[in-house]
Amino acid sequence: MPFLKSSIFFIKLIFIPVRVDFIFVSLNHFNRSYGKNGFLEPIKEDIKKSNKSYLYFEDTDLRGAYSKFPRSDEAIGFDFITFCLIVLRKVGIPHHTSVKFLRAVFFRNLDYKFLINMAGYTLSFFAEMFPTRTHFELQHGLIFNNREWWMINDWNKFQNCGLLLNGKGSKEILLSNKAYVSKESSKLLISGIKNIKKDYFPDNQMKNILFTEQITIDNNSLEIEEYINFISSILTNNIEFIRSHNISIYIKEHPRIPKSLNARYSNFEFVKDIKEFEHNSFFAHLTFNSSSVFEFSLMGIPSIIIDGLLRRDPKFLFNVYKMPTTDLVINKNTSFAEIIKSLEDDKYYRNKSNEVERWAYQFSEDYNSEIIAEIIDGKNSS
Repeated sequence: MPFLKSSIFFIKLIFIPVRVDFIFVSLNHFNRSYGKNGFLEPIKEDIKKSNKSYLYFEDTDLRGAYSKFPRSDEAIGFDFITFCLIVLRKVGIPHHTSVKFLRAVFFRNLDYKFLINMAGYTLSFFAEMFPTRTHFELQHGLIFNNREWWMINDWNKFQNCGLLLNGKGSKEILLSNKAYVSKESSKLLISGIKNIKKDYFPDNQMKNILFTEQITIDNNSLEIEEYINFISSILTNNIEFIRSHNISIYIKEHPRIPKSLNARYSNFEFVKDIKEFEHNSFFAHLTFNSSSVFEFSLMGIPSIIIDGLLRRDPKFLFNVYKMPTTDLVINKNTSFAEIIKSLEDDKYYRNKSNEVERWAYQFSEDYNSEIIAEIIDGKNSS
């Protein structure tokens, strides 16, 4: 049905003009907050209050990787255009030529002033088609993930590309990186995050640990096997300690995890699905280098960082983001058990909880209710 709705809309767009102030583009796997996109909802609400018009496009993974996430009722599927691009690529049409073709056929009657994107390729797609419009990418992860810098290619290539950031900490890091070309300040804005605090609390009496897993459909079978074996070896080496301390480890899967990995930790009775979690307190958060370290630090929940898996090297969290938890790293020098014992000390735990919360807030500020006005004012002043 979304694909049919998408096809009908873009075929009608060939003949019937559509003019709006804003366009939003997202992926349905961001519909994780009661079936809605929690990143975009506050911005959309402010647009409605300001009496500005908007169009909401929603794309998906055509292979079905996001099928467990609902589709937005108000959004127009972008599936048809993604399908067209894939077909054109398969018949050997260069990307630039494909964009020009789709612009001439399906987008010639579309008119807008601003676009806010969080759906991958679509920012460069629109920025190339509409060079006189203003386009923003909305931050929804790390600005540096130890392999690449977020949006640096599109930022440098398209003068009409701007960034909406979660906090001043990210802005300062980007400005300090000379690889990003200089642009006017109106292209680098702080939008913040709505309801950044979750309903979880730090508690070192409750031995619940949340493990943020990072396996996705993008990983090949060898990478997945290496990842699972690495975690399993840590659990095996500490199995008696974990049992004697009544520790439960809850798995938070990546939204794009393959469907065939249900029984990967079945040998460990203390490893459970997050859906089984019945409390509201976590002792600690466990990960290699997931951006969720910011999310849980905001709640005052310390993150235990796993070192030793090359592709998941966490050093950038300390070198780039200055994360204050170098004493909570599992490596050849410090064991899982040692870290747990240190966190069981009440004074140490309280200090660490306060420290990570202060650190995380600079990267995840409260939602900026003036962001729409700042976007519009930036266009008018440029």
